[in-house]
Amino acid sequence: MKQFLILATQRSGSTLLSTALDNHPHIRCHGEVLMRKAHSADSYWKHAQANTVTKGLHSFMSSQYGKYVPAVIQSKLLYPYLDALYSEAPLSRPWKNIANWEEEYVDSEAEDLAVGFKLMYKQLLVNHSITKYFRDNSVSCIHLYRENLLDSYLSGKSLKASGVAHVQSDDQKGRQVAPLEVDLADLKEFVSKNHQMHSERKAWLAQNMKGYLELTYEDLNRDFNSAMNRVTKFLGLDDHAFEATLRKLNGLDYKERVSNWEELDSAMAKMNCRLSPTVS
Repeated sequence: MKQFLILATQRSGSTLLSTALDNHPHIRCHGEVLMRKAHSADSYWKHAQANTVTKGLHSFMSSQYGKYVPAVIQSKLLYPYLDALYSEAPLSRPWKNIANWEEEYVDSEAEDLAVGFKLMYKQLLVNHSITKYFRDNSVSCIHLYRENLLDSYLSGKSLKASGVAHVQSDDQKGRQVAPLEVDLADLKEFVSKNHQMHSERKAWLAQNMKGYLELTYEDLNRDFNSAMNRVTKFLGLDDHAFEATLRKLNGLDYKERVSNWEELDSAMAKMNCRLSPTVS
């Protein structure tokens, strides 16, 4: 069985990718199971509720202070969970619908040839002992990121404004939020931090992953089926006819999405930062 992870940051298309992969007949792809308080049946948080000791340890280790916990202690709780997640008889199968993501889901007829989950970069830093697990178990990595950081920034701001992270049904496809006013200093800081994180992720991949695939949000939007079959090939599986189950929340152009677009457009040309995370 091929073991993999999706390494990503927020608003990069990771939910679209993971749910699409899970719809493949021979792939089981869990979501953001290491989120601190993910209540899905397959989550690390649920696993840690077994007793008071593990519950307390998880609460501390999944916080910003988790990175200070010695790896030998952290791995005692984390590794058995990962073994169960990657096993042929997992804790629970991934949720299929956003509306019932906290419910238990079982598929007794599933034939899993590849199993994975999505991991946010900040969760990788907190759960630092996980790197050794990936190396020891030859886990492959799909590195997903968004090239257009302005779009990433606006997507995050829209999420805060609307409270809606993903749309799964066609009747909500056109849901929009009011035009956003962009704080130029805030955007510049966002872009700078993303450049730094992208450099750190690339260095981590080079040092720890024997095999990894680079994939962008733009790849998924340009030709979804072709991009998805790059992933299946990477996982050693045959091509498959994929269908995107999530919808874009906002398809408007920048002039309609940003209330101070002229100011932003002018300032972007003068900013000493790229909107692409590519690091030379």
